[in-house]
Amino acid sequence: MALEIEKKFLLPPCKATRYVEHLGVQWTKERIKQFYTPSQRLRKKGKNYYATVKSGQGLVRTETESVISKEQFAAQLCHKEGNLLTKFRYTFRYKGQRYELDEFRGALRGLVYLEIEFPDIEAAKRYEAPRKIRSWIIDDVTEKPQFTNRALALHGLPVLDVCVQDALKQMDTFLSASLQLRLHPFADICGVLRAWTAVMKRIIAANREAILANEGDRERLHQLRVALRKLRAVLGLMHQTVGIEEARPITAIAKEIMRRTNAARDLDVALEWMEEYKKLLPPVLAGSLESLRMALERKRQEAYEALRGELASDKFEALLQALQGLSQKEQKCAMPAIFVAKELLEHQSEAVLKKAKRLDKKAEAKRYHLVRIKIKKLRYMVEFFGFVFRDESYKKILKELKKFQDILGTHQDMMVQVAYIASLLQDAEGQEREALRYLQRVLLQRAAKMRKRFRKRSHRLRELRRHIKKSLCRIA
Repeated sequence: MALEIEKKFLLPPCKATRYVEHLGVQWTKERIKQFYTPSQRLRKKGKNYYATVKSGQGLVRTETESVISKEQFAAQLCHKEGNLLTKFRYTFRYKGQRYELDEFRGALRGLVYLEIEFPDIEAAKRYEAPRKIRSWIIDDVTEKPQFTNRALALHGLPVLDVCVQDALKQMDTFLSASLQLRLHPFADICGVLRAWTAVMKRIIAANREAILANEGDRERLHQLRVALRKLRAVLGLMHQTVGIEEARPITAIAKEIMRRTNAARDLDVALEWMEEYKKLLPPVLAGSLESLRMALERKRQEAYEALRGELASDKFEALLQALQGLSQKEQKCAMPAIFVAKELLEHQSEAVLKKAKRLDKKAEAKRYHLVRIKIKKLRYMVEFFGFVFRDESYKKILKELKKFQDILGTHQDMMVQVAYIASLLQDAEGQEREALRYLQRVLLQRAAKMRKRFRKRSHRLRELRRHIKKSLCRIA
């Protein structure tokens, strides 16, 4: 009987070779197959077979291991509990310490553990992972029974429950649509979605109430629309990935409500641009749009009156009730959030890159808008999965995405104003018409410069994609 003193760390779902190559070390690789019976663990390691009896749990356990034959191993298969586990073990030394990196295959593909054995308990307690290795570690799971190999055989991928009320308590305010939940990367993705939906429901409701209480609140309308856009983007992708059936009707209602907020939002933007127009126009024409500004103010008041009616409608109540229902749905996906994040974020970043690469000098303005939509969806998904990243990586990714959004957002605002001015020109006369034509020319020139600016910067999207992949592995 031997005493086993071992620590086990959970790593992100990345190829084991990426980790050992990052350290620049030599390693050995072995294929291991193992299963469990009620009383022992049976293992094939290389060409040898072993039967092991373990007792205890956590850091310190005892084990008795004996060599068995291939026939004995095969004979025990009919008594196995759960599934047969298959993994590759990479063994290496780094800074004087021996490590074993287990990369699971089959149904557990993507699961990676780092294990370290110690000569005594004091050495285990003194251990501090080197900086490079520490950056990979999601969690010390030495004392967590759901992460043992037997638990993997019996229950599959380890996932953690999410408490919706704890997520709600993380919020300082429900007026901002920007949020980063603090959850475990191996939280069940359905639990994550429930918690996120509960928070978004509060944000949507809070901004609705603020608009109803304070007529003409532009910022609250902006935050409401951002929340609805995020809702559509995240639930749409979640439906495609993990099959959340409630997502379709919710996104359909959210889309309709957004459409009904368009008039108020467009007039808000138009009035904001009136101030910009004064700066763009030559002095002789600067005052020619005052009557237009006053007309826009009247239209805006009418639009907000109609908006308040929409926000108090049965349709809006149906959206809030649907979100409440989804946040309370007792469903487990048995899939760690970080696994879904890796699949979705790599796919979305690749989609952005492909669309951006097709843009050249001759590309129509609307194609830049389509890239903008893709970038916004990618940003929303990065925010949704913010808890799987280290903070510094998360902030860096969002900062880079925001730069692209600012360029393309400004471009889109200009093109919307160009179209809006074109509609105004139909009834304009005299100096007002001259001013509008002048503005249209200036905006088209500036929009062309924004497109050029984006093309010059677009090579950074490839770097951003690589950074996202590295960040998901927590490789600095």
